[in-house]
Amino acid sequence: MAIQETHHERKLRMLRQLSLCCSACSCCELGRKDAEKNGICRDPHVLSSMTPSRIFVVGQNPGIEELKQGIPFVGQSGKNFDKELAKHNVDRSQFYITNAVRCYTTDNIKPPQLCVDKCKPFLMMEIGLMNPQLVVTLGAVAFECLCPGCVYSQALGNITTSIMYGVKVFAILHPSPLNLTQSDRRTAFERQIAVLCKILNRITEVE
Repeated sequence: MAIQETHHERKLRMLRQLSLCCSACSCCELGRKDAEKNGICRDPHVLSSMTPSRIFVVGQNPGIEELKQGIPFVGQSGKNFDKELAKHNVDRSQFYITNAVRCYTTDNIKPPQLCVDKCKPFLMMEIGLMNPQLVVTLGAVAFECLCPGCVYSQALGNITTSIMYGVKVFAILHPSPLNLTQSDRRTAFERQIAVLCKILNRITEVE
């Protein structure tokens, strides 16, 4: 008799399949060429953290450190995010972490809108697979991908409903070193993380 897989095992299997599709994607200019830095070429694609969860974190796109490890949000911005979460006893392992765009851009410049649009089917499939209770967006590119037409600056620190995906979205400033060297932005980021952690506690209590 065939062994029946658990829901978690099924999600992992489907994520692995989706990751293979992502690695083969050449629908936009970013996916059609290797990522080159200091004379070293790498596959430009990174799908996600591959950690099924009903709490999503969506950033902009992978940087060179993410390509080295094959995991999103492990560079300096990711470390800033992790450090702030740790103050509230929250760990990144609680999240499914992905990006609006799955390929590297030179010096982490903002990806072209065409590339954001071409990557949307991946996000749609991830949301369909895991039915998230909350999607946390880091930065304007991620927020506008989920909530087109909404004003990013007004959404920061609040929950917005994504009409496109039918999910609750909590917008946070991107924890890039450039943002966090500005005292007003760092204070706002810290406040937004504190609110997020309170929301996560309420979600956990309901579960």
